[in-house]
Amino acid sequence: MAHDLTGADADRHAQQADTAALEAVRIAAGLLRADPPLPVTMIVGQIRATAIDLLRGVGHDDVAVLDRVDEALGLSRG
Repeated sequence: MAHDLTGADADRHAQQADTAALEAVRIAAGLLRADPPLPVTMIVGQIRATAIDLLRGVGHDDVAVLDRVDEALGLSRG
C-alpha cells in the first residue's frame, strides 16, 4: 500500500527513519567490541553506510549525518 508522505506524515516517517537508523548503528557497534572477524566488521560497515544514506535521504546535512552516525558507532572526530 502506498502512502502520501507529505506534511506531518513525512516528518513523522523521517523521524522514525532517523531513530531506527541510529539505533541500528548503536547495536552494530556492540559487535565491534570483542575483536570481531572480518565479515562482522564488513557487516557493521554496511549498516553504517546504509544509515548514512537513509539520513541523507530524509534531508539531513552531510556533515551532521557523518557526525551523528560515527558518534552512534562510538567513534569521535578529532
